[in-house]
Amino acid sequence: MAKVWEEKDNVFLQENYLNYSNQDLADMFGVTKKSIQGKLRRLGLHRKEDGVDSVEVIAEDKFGVKKEDRTEEKPLFRKKRLNCRVPKATPETLPPAPYRPVELTEKRKRAIREFDNAIKIMSSGDKDKAREEFRFIREHFPKELDIVQRSESWIKILSRQPVQEPVTAQDYYIHGVESVERSDWASALDAFRKAVELDPEYLDAEYNIACILCRQGEHEKSLDILWHLAEINDRFIEIAIQDDDFEPIWQNQGFIDLAKEYIEEDE
Repeated sequence: MAKVWEEKDNVFLQENYLNYSNQDLADMFGVTKKSIQGKLRRLGLHRKEDGVDSVEVIAEDKFGVKKEDRTEEKPLFRKKRLNCRVPKATPETLPPAPYRPVELTEKRKRAIREFDNAIKIMSSGDKDKAREEFRFIREHFPKELDIVQRSESWIKILSRQPVQEPVTAQDYYIHGVESVERSDWASALDAFRKAVELDPEYLDAEYNIACILCRQGEHEKSLDILWHLAEINDRFIEIAIQDDDFEPIWQNQGFIDLAKEYIEEDE
């Protein structure tokens, strides 16, 4: 799970971020370097010198005499090819495989459009047609593993009988999906939150919470959830920049910063 930042952590970063590199801070807090970069940005902390981050390193020889100062410079932003190829599915008891960026091909763009269309059909209440659309994606875009996996999940959900009394996290997730189909946003939000409460690693449920909050105008809360999801698996940012639910914040500076963080990397 992603680290829960406490006030004492914020104070330490504010007082010491100039004394350590991002990698040093990542090691101290047990998080990724990317997570530290995002955290410093949200705290308004910047290390800039002619457009680059710098960490001053002063070394001493064996006699205790300081050697000439040197500066390790790192680009402020990292260039990265859009989108990803997710490894083969692993058992649910194992942690998810690491995210691997790949080129955003025309076929992948079409797969994303087909998936978005299937979601819209499902939201309209036509479960049978939506199920066929998800099967079409599975058959025609087998190399887009992350989209195929999400399509297979929806096929299973749409093929199951409605759950009368939700018990497990998946039960509540299905109940949330059915509420979305009825445009019952309050019920859907409650169901997805219950799913996350029962299973904190249920990322799809958390993503749907962000979607609904954005629809309801809770843009900052929605962005906070997207930052949290991106620190675990940044494929959700790739999906968010294509998802109409987030259209109200596509021009929001916070959303733009988030997109930049996860679509650029070091050369």
